[in-house]
Amino acid sequence: GHRVIKIVDVPLREMSIKLFRSYFSPSMHYIFPLIAYQQKLNGLDFRSTQLWGVMLGDTDGGHPIGAVAWRKRKPLIPIQNEESEASSLTMRSPLPNTMNTLEVLFIAVWENYRHTECGGALVEALENEARKSGCKYMYVEIGREQPLARKFWGGLGFMPVTQVGIDREQMIFFQNSCLRFADTEQFVKVLTSERN
Repeated sequence: GHRVIKIVDVPLREMSIKLFRSYFSPSMHYIFPLIAYQQKLNGLDFRSTQLWGVMLGDTDGGHPIGAVAWRKRKPLIPIQNEESEASSLTMRSPLPNTMNTLEVLFIAVWENYRHTECGGALVEALENEARKSGCKYMYVEIGREQPLARKFWGGLGFMPVTQVGIDREQMIFFQNSCLRFADTEQFVKVLTSERN
């Protein structure tokens, strides 16, 4: 089995920095400590970011072998419909929680522990958190040259946003609220009331 660690301590924070630096772009080298320690600097604000780890086995012994950094993204001001008859023809009513999104910033497992379902255990725990929090979407950016990452996320029900039928307002929200990169593609999983 796997055990997801939701209580963060300094060793988990430090391990996540080392882990993310090992597998993600060197241009992010100085960003990972901000994420791990929930800090803000030069317009980047990671104070709402959460960090979870994963261990193999259900015992207290051992150490984390993977980590995920994530955050919930919600609109600052809820979208409201205008009551005039003219606008009701051109504006549709957004459903409650339409834009609430759980954004996965970074996820990794040490290479010698890959294929042990640890990454999947982290994503499953995130999906449970997203559903519990009323999020409609889970969101992740995947490198365009990362076929293994595409396979991993695709196997968990994530699809490119271009294939999901995301409306214009939601796309604008993703563009402005989520951490974007020049060499990635946006993937989402739409969370319905039933588990997919």
